Amino acid sequence: GPTAHLNFCPLACGRRTAIGAATHESKQMLGPRLLALLAVASAEPKEQWNGPAGAPKCVDKWQKWTDGFAAGERAITMFSQSYVCDGNDCDVVGAYSPKYSFACATKGPDGQGSTLALDPVAQYTMIGATSEFHSQKPCKFLEEQVGPPPGPLQPVDLRNSTNSTNSTHEDRRLTDCAEPSNESCEYPDPPAGLTTLPHTGQSLNHWPGLLMDMGNVNHVDPHLNHESWAAGESFRHSLPYGVEGTVCDDSEYNNGEVTYERAFYDGGVLIEKTRGPATTRSYIFKSDADRELAKQDGRNEGLQYAKTFTGENGCDTEVVWEIEPKAGGGIDLELTVPIDATTCETEAGLRNAIHVWYTGEEVVVVVKRRALKEASFLSTCDSDGYKELLRFASTFVCKATGESVAASVKFYDDVYREYALDELSTDAANPTPYFTGVGVNYLGAGGRCVEGGISYRPHGSVFSITANASDAPESCGSFYWDPLLQAVPGDGFAWELATADSSHGTAVDSATATTQSFVAPLAIALAIVALLRRE
Repeated sequence: GPTAHLNFCPLACGRRTAIGAATHESKQMLGPRLLALLAVASAEPKEQWNGPAGAPKCVDKWQKWTDGFAAGERAITMFSQSYVCDGNDCDVVGAYSPKYSFACATKGPDGQGSTLALDPVAQYTMIGATSEFHSQKPCKFLEEQVGPPPGPLQPVDLRNSTNSTNSTHEDRRLTDCAEPSNESCEYPDPPAGLTTLPHTGQSLNHWPGLLMDMGNVNHVDPHLNHESWAAGESFRHSLPYGVEGTVCDDSEYNNGEVTYERAFYDGGVLIEKTRGPATTRSYIFKSDADRELAKQDGRNEGLQYAKTFTGENGCDTEVVWEIEPKAGGGIDLELTVPIDATTCETEAGLRNAIHVWYTGEEVVVVVKRRALKEASFLSTCDSDGYKELLRFASTFVCKATGESVAASVKFYDDVYREYALDELSTDAANPTPYFTGVGVNYLGAGGRCVEGGISYRPHGSVFSITANASDAPESCGSFYWDPLLQAVPGDGFAWELATADSSHGTAVDSATATTQSFVAPLAIALAIVALLRRE
């Protein structure tokens, strides 16, 4: 059966995420600088440039975003969110945990010469053996990844617009749904009466989406999310093979050492990471045409087996896992979907809202739209139905032969009832629920959010994916497995640089806000460095 729980929480687990995850770019810079000092002192893994050798420094990202992307094309940025474990929901106090994020923003319908970024901006994050797939407000991308902007930003309400670059772009609001506009480049505050998760102490800084935890692979000990694996982890990012494009180095340096790794991609990105017996190759493309070109280049390993399903504005992420078999053959994976939020009530609601159905070839994981809206503190007046988060094949592929290998897939609900594939619903409109009436325990006796309760987050939905030694022999070398991750919708507001003759909405002086938000963290950083020098 599945593991009782994982003492691991990739996001919003408290002070461990305060270093890398932040609302503004200036706050993101504080942690990595101090973190680099700690890493140098302890000779642990540390911040470094993991992109192509010789990549030029980024010069004018605003000009690149404005003139380098046609309607519907996607810009991708990379930024480190690495941190030092402080003991809250992590295993090794003082250990360096590499954490990398990639943001994918889609250009609006006016294309080159315009600055409009569509909602949402997808954010793909890798930490340990966990993948996170959340969404950002486009103004945050423009401020923190492209910016600081040369002038005020303004929102553009596209919630009911069909003027989109993507035929599957969802209407965000019913015609009779009165939802207030949002002209501030901030996420909503939680409504009164909700309980903050222990150790988080943070407000909403993204639209909560998928977490996919693959820490238990072939029963390796310790699990792959344990910080001890970081020293042997390899990670790099580059342009996908077979497509044209550029990448520039936007990192911060101090005396020639990287203190905060960042990159800006025009042409898509290939992300390769190896941790223990598992290698992941993740692909995000500038355009659908580039995806097809990349599939024709055999150097993009495993991409030919990846399934394509258009996500929010085309910013889906195709992830191909390459997994070594156990000694003697066979594969044993445990996949959990520990979807997270910032309050006890909304996180329990999200985890209990997971449903599953089977296409006959792929397992599809969906969540109730209402739970997503509630976790983002948005109106729920147009939240019927389900939103797809993840789909994965019910087979592996033998690397040596390219042949499919049948897998045994089992799903476990909140009372650990086991479902085989043929017991899952095949109706997308009526999927199999995780929640049977018990659910994850947050506010009940012994729950995560009560005095004396458990000190870890409950596991949420669990999948067991296995193949026996005869079907998955060592002679294959390794096996491919290809989950497809999708972003969640935001509030429906695109954002752009305000112009003198624009009538789209009220401008927000982002440049001023960014400058003010930088001063306090910088002062804190200088004070801490001074204290370190006195020790």
